Formats: sequence, C-alpha cells, structure tokens
Amino acid sequence: MDWITNTFNNREIALFIWGFLASCGVLTIKSFRKSAFKLIKFLFSNKVFFIFLIVFIYAGIASYILRELNLWEASMIKDTVYWIFGVGLALMVNITEGLKDTSYFKKAIFDSLKIAGAIEFISNLYVFGFVFELIATPFILLIGLLMVVSETDTKNEKLLKFTYGVLVTYGSIVLVFSIVSIVKDFSSFVSLAILRNFLLPIILTIFYIPFLYLTGLMMKYEMVFTRLGFFNDDQEIFKYAKRKLILNFKFNLKKLIEWDSTIGSLRTERKEDIIELINRNRRKEWKNDDF
Repeated sequence: MDWITNTFNNREIALFIWGFLASCGVLTIKSFRKSAFKLIKFLFSNKVFFIFLIVFIYAGIASYILRELNLWEASMIKDTVYWIFGVGLALMVNITEGLKDTSYFKKAIFDSLKIAGAIEFISNLYVFGFVFELIATPFILLIGLLMVVSETDTKNEKLLKFTYGVLVTYGSIVLVFSIVSIVKDFSSFVSLAILRNFLLPIILTIFYIPFLYLTGLMMKYEMVFTRLGFFNDDQEIFKYAKRKLILNFKFNLKKLIEWDSTIGSLRTERKEDIIELINRNRRKEWKNDDF
C-alpha cells in the first residue's frame, strides 16, 4: 500500500479506482462483454502487438540512454508509461497519415509536445485529499465528455458554454492552489526531480519523431515492394528493383510517396524497365520545374 501512495498521487489513484469500477460495470453487460473480448483479441493480434512492441522498444532504449546521462531514474517509470499510452501509441497508430502526407510528422511534433506538456502539467498540479479527488474525478470526466459531445452539434451551444465554464472554473481553482503551494514551498518545486519529470515527455517526443519517420519509411518501402512482388515473378528482377529504389529514394519519404502515387503499374520484365519507372518520375519533376 505504501508503494502505491508513494508512486501515485490521490488524483491518479482515484482515476484507477473509477476506471476499474467502470470496467467491471461494463463487463456485467452481455453485449459489452462480447465487444470487450473482441477488443482484447484485437489488441493481441499480430499487427497491433507489433505496434506496441515498437513503441515499448523505443521507450526502453530512450530510457536507458537518458539514465546513462543522469536524466532518468526508476521513479520515472510512471511518467514513461504515461507517455507511451498518451503520446507514443497514438502517434504510431496514426502513422498511416504520414504515408499520405509527410507534413504529418511536422504537425505531430507540435501536437504531441502540447499533449505531453498537458499530461505532465495536469499530473503535477495541486492534488487535493483522496476523498475529494475520488468524488471530483468522475464529475470532471463526465463534464469533459459532455463538452466533447456538445462540440459536435451547434444546437448544444449552451451546454458547451456550461461545460467549458465548469472546466475553466475547476482548472482555475486547482491552478490557484498550485500557485499557493509553490509559493509556500518554492525550493521543492524547483528541484532536479521536478525538472526531470517535466522534461522527460518532451525529450521522448522530440527524439521519437525521427524514429517514427524511419518506421513510416520502412512501412512505405514494404508496401511498394509488396506491389512490386505481386507484378514480378522473376526474383532477380525483383531484387534489382528493390536495390534501385532504395538507392534512388534513400531516406526521402516524400519523394517515395509522390513516385508511388503517380507511377501506376509496377509490372517490369527487364532491368531497363526499372530504370524507366524511376526516370519517368524524374522527368515529371523536370517538366513541373519548367512552369
């Protein structure tokens, strides 16, 4: 019990309790129970498991490197797990957007930093007593859910204003208590541990984007190679085509996407056909540059 109270604050414990109770309540309903089993089965499918594995491997490697630089310690496991489920998995699941438009990765940096900062900010705000947090948590979650639903229809404008006002009021109260707490004990607020916890999700996110980009690049190459293999039975031509494509596009995901979207059929019978397919894209670029 001491480990739980030392690791998690009252707000987090309240969230876990209500989350557990909600899960148990949902499982008592037969229709929801069937859906839950399907969801569990889906989560353990090969593709989803692979996504989880990639994100956890990255988080593990990043945590090890940060530990060697004295920027990570065992007490930060909780913050790392929050980042994995709050940012890491969300970005990896949406990586297909980056295979359509590479500007996704730039946008993902800013959006993820905001999410990471929000998670860290909320978790480090002033935490009330356990009883208050246990009562307030479901109420605030319900208000937040109502606000999200009301945003989908202009008819719910009054409800949107009400829920927004409630959340702003609650957030302002918590913020005031946080400021008072900081003023009373400023030395503990500016401690190295607080700084590490604040910087962790930001560092994990910044270095995750190149990792995400390389993952997207490999996925795109795999998609192109799958199409290429479907149209070509000759293994020698197939391997030659793969080498040429990698040597031509290298790490340029944007050009690979543009080439794949305009090239059409990948049927090739000779090595010269491969060169022609690649050069055809270059001629289009030259032609566009003339205007």
